[in-house]
Amino acid sequence: MTGRERVHRAIRFQDPDRVPLAHSYSLEHEQKFDDELLGLLEEFPSDFAQPIRHVFPQPGRLEGDRFVDLWGCVWRAPDGKRTGEILEHSLSDWRRLSDFLPPEVEEYFSCDASPRPAVEGDPAKYRLGYGGSVLQRMITLRGYDNLMEDFVERREELVWLRDLIVQFNLQYIDRLAFADLDGIEIADDWGRQDRMIADAEVFRKLFLPAYQQIFERITSYEMHVHFRSRGAVGPILSDLADSGVDVFDVQLDLIGVEPLAEEFAGRVCFRADVGSEQILQWKLDGVRKRLLELIQVFAPCHGGLIGCVEISSDVPSEDVRAVLEEFYTHGRYPVEHTRNGKSP
Repeated sequence: MTGRERVHRAIRFQDPDRVPLAHSYSLEHEQKFDDELLGLLEEFPSDFAQPIRHVFPQPGRLEGDRFVDLWGCVWRAPDGKRTGEILEHSLSDWRRLSDFLPPEVEEYFSCDASPRPAVEGDPAKYRLGYGGSVLQRMITLRGYDNLMEDFVERREELVWLRDLIVQFNLQYIDRLAFADLDGIEIADDWGRQDRMIADAEVFRKLFLPAYQQIFERITSYEMHVHFRSRGAVGPILSDLADSGVDVFDVQLDLIGVEPLAEEFAGRVCFRADVGSEQILQWKLDGVRKRLLELIQVFAPCHGGLIGCVEISSDVPSEDVRAVLEEFYTHGRYPVEHTRNGKSP
């Protein structure tokens, strides 16, 4: 079974031979990989054509120690790096709205720093592209504090800005459709550690219709919808699932593994991200125990789980090996289903 088929089967609950596996690492860490880490990547290969990345360089132009992105926002660019602190939000003043225009989609694809679709690598592996955001783009354009005030005041300009962003994203997805992708990920962080950053009414009235348009466009090209969000986002997951999300990448432990499994197991696939901090905190035995619990809870419904392991030079290679081995060893189907340590 190829990696591409394995991921498709997991998402569609069609009996993959094992839990699919993705690698996640930054460009910075990749440059520091030693022979031992590189050997682990070969020994436990990813089922995805490219590593999962959570931070992308911003397309735009450098101006000394500053960087201007294609949306007109100004960022601090220490040592020429294009991901840093934002200094000027292009729509911090609503009076600029009447003259504001989004960038042309082709500008993104002609820029060296643009997020590339996974068109390179082994064609037998799953190809995941990045399709942008709505909330995060609003935050970048308006500024976080300004946007929170806008939500409270129910500013009418938000609808115009939302629609502008959505139209850009739809054109971007149309462009990605030529890249022979299997799925597209939308990423918006809707939660703090203990609550949502906006109330459910704002989400459902202002943002859910936007996501529905985006998801419909993705599925019209027969691609899977992946949705990544951080924080306590449990209250919005059912709405998103009903709107067409195929794969969730959320903080499972923060929201609660058991409640998520009760509501979504067999309905939506979950990507279980195992980051460097978790690996270091859980230690070797804890890693194995935690991953076994995740596999047993989410994976038995003929699929429904994708493992994603962060590969970092900051984590001992034996701990990275333990995580990768756990998915390969205990993620073989059929997987025994347990809840709270007991079989049903």
